[in-house]
Amino acid sequence: MGRHGILILSVLMAGDWIPMRCDIRDDPEVIAIAEACSLDFYAVVGRFHHLWSWSNLHLENGHADSHATSVTKSAPKVQKRTMPPPTRPPDEWREVKEDLRKLGVAKAAVAVEAARKRGLAIDDANGLIAHFRARRGAWQPGALYRMLTGEVSEWPEPAEDYSHERRREEEGNKWKQKRAANARRRAQKKAEVAVQEKREKLHGNRLDGMTDEQRQEVAVRAGIDRQMYRHNPELERIEMLEALAEWNGEDTSS
Repeated sequence: MGRHGILILSVLMAGDWIPMRCDIRDDPEVIAIAEACSLDFYAVVGRFHHLWSWSNLHLENGHADSHATSVTKSAPKVQKRTMPPPTRPPDEWREVKEDLRKLGVAKAAVAVEAARKRGLAIDDANGLIAHFRARRGAWQPGALYRMLTGEVSEWPEPAEDYSHERRREEEGNKWKQKRAANARRRAQKKAEVAVQEKREKLHGNRLDGMTDEQRQEVAVRAGIDRQMYRHNPELERIEMLEALAEWNGEDTSS
């Protein structure tokens, strides 16, 4: 720092001064006040500085020596004037804030500001909201707030009532799936029986009139291992009738 800079700094520090936190602009309470009063963040910080400076000069232990109006006449006041609109997050983050309010998060604005400050991507924020919404009743809204602000990195254990309901729902879904599978098997079996009855009607007499040598010829041509069916002639008959139907140009799918 040059000589002139040191001189200027000395002059500035010669009078009374008060300490202020470097991160006061990002304090959640300041953000909430700015939003409630439709003020710029910096306007709120400036008013705080004015109020604290006045209090530092004129108050002792937080109290004025007199209750006269003249004592507080010089206290800082909010002038009624048209203020520039407060700095607002992008539209997509406003939608996140609206979603949070609908889900019962009381400090939605604070949660959004904290999420943006820590660099949480908008897609990740929406993902947390979707996860919470899909499991309504598993957690209180505070859990979503803490996930967004980064206070915690993992969801807590779901509420016992929710876990019980989920288990009952999963068991119900398993029974539904099992009944549906059984119904499909019955329908498939019924269709197979109908096809087999049709083949029996069309080709049963022809098969019965074949010699064993002719049956062997059919088996070789169709790739049927008759030895495998020597203890189950009914299955061999089904295979043989299917082969005859296929050679006859019929639809053999079932």
